[in-house]
Amino acid sequence: DYAGYARSEKEAKTAKGRFAKYIEGLAAWKDSNYSNATIEAVYAYLSKEQLMADLIQAAVVKLDGEGKLTTNKIGGNTYDKCIVRFQIDVLSGEKNCWQNLQVIEDYQHYYLEKKDAMEQAHLSARDTAASLSGSSAASESEAAKEGTKLSWQQQKEEQARLRKIQNELHKVEEEIEALETDNEKIDTALSDPKNATNSVKLQELANKKAENDSRLEELMERWEELSS
Repeated sequence: DYAGYARSEKEAKTAKGRFAKYIEGLAAWKDSNYSNATIEAVYAYLSKEQLMADLIQAAVVKLDGEGKLTTNKIGGNTYDKCIVRFQIDVLSGEKNCWQNLQVIEDYQHYYLEKKDAMEQAHLSARDTAASLSGSSAASESEAAKEGTKLSWQQQKEEQARLRKIQNELHKVEEEIEALETDNEKIDTALSDPKNATNSVKLQELANKKAENDSRLEELMERWEELSS
């Protein structure tokens, strides 16, 4: 419900987009084989979309005279940069989610399973791109051979179109390689025992990985568009 208190339409739109991706990712974890009662409880609460309202009621977050978020900071961070930690009092065991070793372990297993699935999807997409690149080159050659059927201008336009597709595919592949390299570094950091109980660090890494994965999905969709 952050968007309802945002100071501008742009900020509200950004907040809605971030929440949609976050709750979608949390739902996927909740519905996986690596869920647990703590994750289900956090998901149930966040699905109500009343987090900001509760923080405002608790006087943790302040509003201005128009009912919008103030520019106050918490620990040196603006409201949109703060991380909320959850404590589940009704469950047995460790109540602090960020210190719950079962939650940390379950997330690591879930993340690695998702990582494997994403890597398989990326390999498939790369094969598609390579096949398309080869087809484009062949088509360009065919267009050159059939010069008697196409006008000189038409041949130039067709060859330019095919080269444009090849160039874009090359750029897409380069970006994918860069994102995958970055994801490998993130995976290493997520698996580092030194970060296991550092909730802030884990959140930062997870957010970055989510951004990378989202971009990778966009690139795969673009491949499909180019090959159609």
